[in-house]
Amino acid sequence: MKVDGIKPDIVCYTTAFKGAIVEGDFGKADGTFDELLVLGLVPNVFTYNVYIYGLCKQNSMEAGIKVIGSMEELGCKPNMITYNTLLDAFSKAGELSRTRKLVRDMGNKSVEFNFRTYRIMLKGLFGEGETMVACVLSEKMLDKFYCPQCETFDEVMFGLGQKGLVCNAMELMQKIIGKNVTLGLWPGKPCSLALDLNLAFQILF
Repeated sequence: MKVDGIKPDIVCYTTAFKGAIVEGDFGKADGTFDELLVLGLVPNVFTYNVYIYGLCKQNSMEAGIKVIGSMEELGCKPNMITYNTLLDAFSKAGELSRTRKLVRDMGNKSVEFNFRTYRIMLKGLFGEGETMVACVLSEKMLDKFYCPQCETFDEVMFGLGQKGLVCNAMELMQKIIGKNVTLGLWPGKPCSLALDLNLAFQILF
């Protein structure tokens, strides 16, 4: 991978590695990773994050968990991107128990949650029908982050309304409005629920 006699560094290899994965050429990606190791280059957290992303694209999340263990043994600390990548993959696969375990692992290792971490967890909870838990998490998310618009809150309130928990939905709506967050008014959702909540909103305010 030399260009005009210049020996590429780990940044160059990580970029090439990611490019191969984005293109779906996992054979080329494996070859690039092997080559950088042979050259004695040391993968950094960005390289490992790309590696885990590639594994998740191949639905090999458990292998991604093992990569976290390997990088820690080599003194490379995983960051929120490392965990978010795996959380997103497990959440989309409907494996809520694995996402919860990863979240606990993040807490135990003092890895900070960001806005995306919360959104992934919310979508996972909502997908598994854990609407009340998603409601509590939404409130924590509102307390920690300023988000001018987030359709995830729409989904949580819609889920609460579907279960007849309109009061809970209204309480969440009040907190959302208090944070100046714009709601999407459930595009594509049944109009009756939106009308019920709008009516309740008018009564309360």
